[in-house]
Amino acid sequence: MANEIFWTFLVSSSPLLIAGVVGSILCSSFYFYKRLRTLRGTLLVLLPGAILTVLSILGCAVVFWQAHNLVSNFNTGSIGQIASRQDELVNLVMGGRYVELGEVLDGLRKDAHLSELSIVSSDGQLLAQVPSKLQTGLGDEMTISLKRQDLDGTAVSWGSLKYRPDLHSLSNWAEGIRRKWTIMAIAVVSVVILFGSFVTWLLHRRMRGLFQTLEELKNKVGIASTPNELADLLKNQVLVNPQLTEEVDLNNSLSNIAAQIVDLHRRTLELAIDARIGRTIAQVVHDIRSPMSLINVISENTEGISESNSKLLKMAFNRLNMITADLLMKFKSRETHEVQSSVHLPLTTIEQIVSEKKAIHATKNADIIISLSGEVQTAFIDFDSRELGRVLSNIMENAIEATTSKVANINIDCSVDQNFFIIRIQDNGPGIPKEILTRLGSKGVTFGKSNGNGLGVFHAKEFMESSGGKFQILSELGIGTTVQLTMPLYRTI
Repeated sequence: MANEIFWTFLVSSSPLLIAGVVGSILCSSFYFYKRLRTLRGTLLVLLPGAILTVLSILGCAVVFWQAHNLVSNFNTGSIGQIASRQDELVNLVMGGRYVELGEVLDGLRKDAHLSELSIVSSDGQLLAQVPSKLQTGLGDEMTISLKRQDLDGTAVSWGSLKYRPDLHSLSNWAEGIRRKWTIMAIAVVSVVILFGSFVTWLLHRRMRGLFQTLEELKNKVGIASTPNELADLLKNQVLVNPQLTEEVDLNNSLSNIAAQIVDLHRRTLELAIDARIGRTIAQVVHDIRSPMSLINVISENTEGISESNSKLLKMAFNRLNMITADLLMKFKSRETHEVQSSVHLPLTTIEQIVSEKKAIHATKNADIIISLSGEVQTAFIDFDSRELGRVLSNIMENAIEATTSKVANINIDCSVDQNFFIIRIQDNGPGIPKEILTRLGSKGVTFGKSNGNGLGVFHAKEFMESSGGKFQILSELGIGTTVQLTMPLYRTI
């Protein structure tokens, strides 16, 4: 039976095997030849090759199943034909009517699609034979036992019938299966090629504008002299009437790239400016160390200098030394992208700055009062203490200078409100007009100081907000100004 199944499968699946070979060649060509690795090659080479290969594998499995069923049905039919005429064959043999037996066997060979038939007795003697007229297409020899009923009704085996199936009859049936699969393979390949050609034409038509845009963009990038000019070229180089989602995304991407180029150029310029400023500050700090050393020597020699002035001189030297060290540390941290912050008691910094201002403005009758409420003496904040000291010093200096009365009353109220440390610095100055108050904190905006440059308040606001705090200015004309600093408390986990 295996021979018959193989024969039928080979005849039926020949177009599928050819399709599998062709599909494998197409897929291999796409893989090994880089020129085929294009959109057109994918649709016209890889896609048909893959479909042919899959069709061949699935089709061969189906054909094998059909061949198995066909051969099984063929054998079943042949055995049924022989069984239906078994009694007739027995009677002819037993009666010695061999001429009629030969005619019956020849008719059975034709009706059951057999190539040769022979009847052999139980002792192996050949009783009758119809030889095959074919040299090829012979199936495996098969044997059916011939039985007759004895006088008591029992079946007795007296011989056997041997036959070979005629595979050419199976070939005729397999030819029909092969013809169907051939038509199916041709139809599938034709549809795939037509579909691939249509999609290739459609995509080429849609992508032609994209390719043209990219080519023009490549040429324009080479002639752009500045980043801003390049950004303008990217913004203007968009697809006209985009329909596909990818075309809309390309237009958006070009606009985003243009914006990123402008932003990158701006940040590059800022970094270059910061680098120049850093080098300048480093040079200034280096040059100022010599006169600072001289001030230090004078502050150590207190002969002829009052104790208050000596203390003030020493305080000024320490302040200058702290400022120069802080400048160097700040720009070093910017180069290494490190954030300098420290956990400390803000009340200590406040008292230090107040003592300094009292000593400096002792002749101006500056009355600076610190009032505390809540747990301010044990409250910690995570702020740079030196930057906070600089902010407090600038605010107090502005408050003292803004006072036109004989006594500068500066009230510093420190309190803790839930999770925040709040500092309010209130003066008795003339106040600030509303149109000026709304602009204070911007770079270069100043009020009430002939030599002011607007950097102090700008720096204070920028520092507070960048550190997570708040900077507010409240003022009323004729009453005074209040500056409020709000900083989150530092909580240990």
